[in-house]
Parts: sequence; structure tokens; C-alpha cells
Amino acid sequence: AAVSAAAHVGAASREAAAAALAGMSFRVVRLAAGDGTAFEAILVLPPGAQGGKLPPVVLLPHGGPHSCMSTAFGATVAYMVASVGCAVLHVNFRGSIGFGLDALESLPGNCGTNDVGDCMQALNEVLGMDPPLVDAQRVAVMGGSHGGFLTCHLIGQYPDRFKAAVSRNPVTNIASMIASSDIPDWCWTEGFGQGYKAEPRVAATGEELQHLFAVSPMAHVDRIKTPLMLCVGAKDRRCPPSQSYEFMRALKARGATVRVLVYPEVGHPIDKPASEANSWINMCQWLKEHLGEATA
Repeated sequence: AAVSAAAHVGAASREAAAAALAGMSFRVVRLAAGDGTAFEAILVLPPGAQGGKLPPVVLLPHGGPHSCMSTAFGATVAYMVASVGCAVLHVNFRGSIGFGLDALESLPGNCGTNDVGDCMQALNEVLGMDPPLVDAQRVAVMGGSHGGFLTCHLIGQYPDRFKAAVSRNPVTNIASMIASSDIPDWCWTEGFGQGYKAEPRVAATGEELQHLFAVSPMAHVDRIKTPLMLCVGAKDRRCPPSQSYEFMRALKARGATVRVLVYPEVGHPIDKPASEANSWINMCQWLKEHLGEATA
């Protein structure tokens, strides 16, 4: 009897999941940056987005930064769309792969400016669509690694735009990360540019550290008002947990709303089944809590 009941519940869950996913759709948004470089975004829409109350939208830039988001099915994003009832906007900002070498190499030395600007350009393009597809008053942002770097930058540079934010193992202060990460070359290249040649030495100079701080989200921490959830893999050697703790302490000292979830058994990806499931459930709950209900 117990087996039959479990099978019935499982079948019902599968049917509910299939129904939630059946009406999902996507469209590719093509854009050009101020310098003329082409880039794209992918807007994923929940069922019923074409009519009735408009869904909130979650801006979700990818990590890397030299990777990209495709139109392939993603289970975690599909779960978020179904659970939160939101649209998701993936942005393949300048520096993403698949858009040519010049576009790829334009990002190092311009992190925190070009990529942030492209994310906001794509978001504004979607928010300005006529007829509207998403609720411009209910906008969130989330990302991991470099996507987390962009999330923290965006809520600092645009403090009145986002209702909620989630950042997974982010870069928050390149000046402190350069001495603690297993990829200090990432800090040199993305912080200064591809041609920058750092001489072997014990530490960066004071001027170099000042520059790395200036291009980091921490430089904008005084302006942050958006409630932020940080998900941290305690064994992360790429973007060490200290990056999240440093940002959390700075936000708490300024009275900002921040919650930290620490997963002791995982590293950078937060991808073991238990930790991945727990993090996505909590992230979706955080978004639902802070995005609120549709107003029209």
C-alpha cells in the first residue's frame, strides 16, 4: 500500500511538473552595444505570460565571464520559472563566447562596466517591449561566480532597480581575492586587461590593489538597498567564501538586508544533489518573498 501511495504521489508530481513546463516559451533578443558590438539575450517566459497579470522578471547573467547561455533546456531555470512564476532574462554580454574574438577580448579590463552596461541595456529593452511581457515593477537579479559579481555590481550601481538579488559564490572584492583564489591570473587579466603583465612578486602594489577595488562590487556597497541572499560553498577555492563574508559584513554594517546560506560539503559550483536542491528551493523562496504579488 505504501509503495502504491508513493507511486501515485510521484505520478501526480510528474504531471504537475509537465503542466507547469508545457507553456514555457523563449525568444532571442538581439542588441548592439554603444560601440556597435552585437550581443544577445534570451528571454524565457512562463506559461500565461502573453495574457493576464504580467510575471516578474529575473535578470540572470552567466558566469565565466567567457562562457554563454544557450537556448538549451536548463532544469534549474525551468524549476525557477515554474516555482516563482517568473520570466528569466539571460544576457550574453560582450565577452561571451560565440560572438567573435573581438567581442570576446573586449571585456578584460572592462569588467564591471561593459558587462554591467550590457545587462542593463538588455533588461531595459525587455522592460520597454510593447505590449509588455513582464512586470517592470517586479525585477530581480541573480547569478553565480562572475554572474554573482555582476549581481552585486548591479544592485550597487542601480540601487533602485531591483526588488531582490541572489548571488552564488560571487567575486565581491578582486583586491582581496587576488591573494586567496586559486586563479589569481583571472584577477590580473579581468581587472587590468589581456595585455597586462604582472611581474612575479609576493603581492600586488598598493596602486594595483586600489584599481582592483575600484572595479569591484565592494566599491558600490554604500549604495545597496536590495535584499541580497548569498549562497556559499565552504570548499570553494575559486571565489573563496571570504568574498561572500566580506560583502555580508559590509552590508550588515550599513543596515542592508542580507541572508547567507553556507554549504559545508561543496566548492564553487554548489552542485551536489542535496546542496543544489536546497539552494534553489531557498533562492526561489527568497525571490517570491521579495518580489511580491502582481499589481495589475
